[in-house]
Amino acid sequence: MKYYVPRFELGVLSNSQRLMEDKFGGLPWGIPARFWPICRSCGKSMSLIVQLNHHDERLNLGRKGRCLFVFMCSNPDSYCEPTWNSSEGCNSSFVVEPEALENNLSFPPDVAEPETAQIRNCENCAYDQSWVADRTIWIQTEVRISKWIQMHDEIPKSDRSNFTDETKYSETSEELLKSIYSGTKLGSVPSWIQSPEYSDWTFVAQFDDYFGFHTPLPEPDDIGCPVGQGDRYNYQRFLPKTQRLDSPREVTQNENRSTNDDPRWFCEGPNFGDAGSGYLFIKFDGELLPKSEFIWQCH
Repeated sequence: MKYYVPRFELGVLSNSQRLMEDKFGGLPWGIPARFWPICRSCGKSMSLIVQLNHHDERLNLGRKGRCLFVFMCSNPDSYCEPTWNSSEGCNSSFVVEPEALENNLSFPPDVAEPETAQIRNCENCAYDQSWVADRTIWIQTEVRISKWIQMHDEIPKSDRSNFTDETKYSETSEELLKSIYSGTKLGSVPSWIQSPEYSDWTFVAQFDDYFGFHTPLPEPDDIGCPVGQGDRYNYQRFLPKTQRLDSPREVTQNENRSTNDDPRWFCEGPNFGDAGSGYLFIKFDGELLPKSEFIWQCH
């Protein structure tokens, strides 16, 4: 089956966003305040995990211009735990029609004077803990997608449903299961960490809990966070003159890089537990908009 893997660009190293694009984290683009999800547990605005645009092959949402959003609570004051499924009310995913989308970056509705509020990466809540709740916008690490690369795996399209059905999945060979790409992707089938779920939904995406970059390792002052280099026997950590609160907590050189297809460096992504993965599903149920569900699993 075909699937698509992204090439990432870190938001703090990119130009200011000017239009709708596929992205992870940061401030969402185009979502009206009335659609912004509020965490059922803590009552605060959730943070964007990813927004993805309709594409006839990569992500078919049934109509050009539609955008799928995934949010999850990242409030450091409450550390809401049940973010692993939408039934607990601490994550939310939904599709928005193009007519409802706005042409600008969006701000959470519960922040006073959002244009002047402090934007902080939720990984950096330990730095300078004197934040003011209604004047702080918590974001996940912002990562733009510069392009999608089409790939193929060994999974026959006719067997797609086997990978969300627990009984059929248990009968699949270990060799075939190990061949499934387990990183961030659109399409094909899920690489489950625990066990299959959502047998009556269509799997559309899997998200890793880290981002790998193919660009040269940035300088600490350019990225505004510590930069780690070397291997475990000769590891050095270089600090910036000033820590940016909207940057990742740290980026690290890939010590195991052996080919040009391997990322040169990494940073942490969304908190999906212990080395976890997120899974996104949609369902066309005779309604105007497809439904969507997001879950994550970890080791």
